Amino acid sequence: MPYSVDMQGVVRPSFTLAVLWNEAGVTYCMITPCIIGMLLIYSRDIYKPVMSVISYVGLIFGLLNMMTWFGIRNENWWMGVLHLPLLVLSLYGMIVAKKEKLPRDLPVNENKPEMSSG
Repeated sequence: MPYSVDMQGVVRPSFTLAVLWNEAGVTYCMITPCIIGMLLIYSRDIYKPVMSVISYVGLIFGLLNMMTWFGIRNENWWMGVLHLPLLVLSLYGMIVAKKEKLPRDLPVNENKPEMSSG
């Protein structure tokens, strides 16, 4: 994991090569920013409700983690820092999904060809 816990239970940053193959790399909080990032790269060609839903859930998780690690258990503030990408990318994903909605109504062609009965 990108952190270690000392004898007093305080979380401290600890970057080792073990972060590449442990279970922390596949948690929701670490995978969701990657998924949202990929959706943002291809934001013109994706289905916007997918980004909205993923970003909304990520934003809820991000806000709960911010309250937990910066408010309730602030002695382990480093965990809050690890969850900042989740919060920031989820918020940005929601903004992009709302801003770049596909038009619902297609333009109406005023010059309709006449139907011939025959």
